[in-house]
Amino acid sequence: MPDLICTVEQAAGFDYVVTAGKLARASSRIRTYTRQQVTVGTSTALLPGPGPWLLPQRPVRAVTALVDGDGQPVGYRLDGQVLHAAGEDLTVTWDHGFNPVPDGLLEVCAQIADRLSTVPKALAEGVQQETVGGITRGFGSWAAGGVAELTPAERLVIDRFFPRRPRTTQLVP
Repeated sequence: MPDLICTVEQAAGFDYVVTAGKLARASSRIRTYTRQQVTVGTSTALLPGPGPWLLPQRPVRAVTALVDGDGQPVGYRLDGQVLHAAGEDLTVTWDHGFNPVPDGLLEVCAQIADRLSTVPKALAEGVQQETVGGITRGFGSWAAGGVAELTPAERLVIDRFFPRRPRTTQLVP
């Protein structure tokens, strides 16, 4: 499992008291949503067809190797996370991820972990409303999703660091 996005100590810096287990769950949710490792790592991928190629893990820190099918090094230019090189079906190895993780991501990870720590057991079991004596408590329409998913506000914060890409091909004149 990749490193936690936020540690117990970092969460405490934002006044959240959470366990490493809750932070692991929060980190997993962020990684699943973004499809990114977030923390520093190295990946290798086959780049099909001619480039340029958009490297899938970001932010791209450095390309450490680019080789052709015979294992020969290929020259390249890196523009952000877009790799430009002559050739087809190349293999790239690159370093990616945040080091350090920005405060905004640390805080939202701690916030998610805190929310997971305070979810009423009834809500986690799928209850939409509960009554005890004369008191009735109902959960909002997004509350059940908040147990298993990120809230809309959390997604907005994360999207600032990992903007959503269009899923359709765009032609550039």
